[in-house]
Amino acid sequence: LLIANEFFDALPIQQFVRGDDGWRERRIGLAEGQFAFEPGAPSAAFSDAPAGAVRERSPDAVALSSWLGARVVRRGGAALIVDYGYVQGSRGDTMQALKSHRRHDVLRDPGEADVTAHVDFAALAQAAAGAGAKIHGPVEQGAFLHALGIGTRAAKLMEASPAQAAAIAAGLRRLTDPDAMGALFKVLAIADPALPIP
Repeated sequence: LLIANEFFDALPIQQFVRGDDGWRERRIGLAEGQFAFEPGAPSAAFSDAPAGAVRERSPDAVALSSWLGARVVRRGGAALIVDYGYVQGSRGDTMQALKSHRRHDVLRDPGEADVTAHVDFAALAQAAAGAGAKIHGPVEQGAFLHALGIGTRAAKLMEASPAQAAAIAAGLRRLTDPDAMGALFKVLAIADPALPIP
């Protein structure tokens, strides 16, 4: 059993920007001694979009998902992936950096900030299914946790610890509310086809 929580978002991505002359991969270079984005070679990576559109993909995430799919088919078991991301189509430029729990310029202080991007759950599911695995989801984290009984668990904890009830209720909202982590985070299971629905 493999559980990957906020792992796939940290894998490398490629970004492509639509310019007047088509798509170009966004690269990182040096300008006046500082890291800066610069256009790469032309690419036919995506269909047409307005100038300035950004699309992302993560070949490493797709390859790992395919490997996981083949692994559970060959050896049994399942993988549960919980991360923030999307299911239908790239959301544009989702790359971000966080340093000391605050947003940070992705090109400043390399190695000192966490750089992440939203996960393409449709691509992960397709890669694992292509390797023969059974796919369950992706579903939104809020729905997933409610199906597991998080509301009942939170109520019992608040009943047992009235002094912590407000903090528990706030944590429940943070994890399940659509305006917090409930919709942004998704859950995907990659499983041995012989296993029942988890």
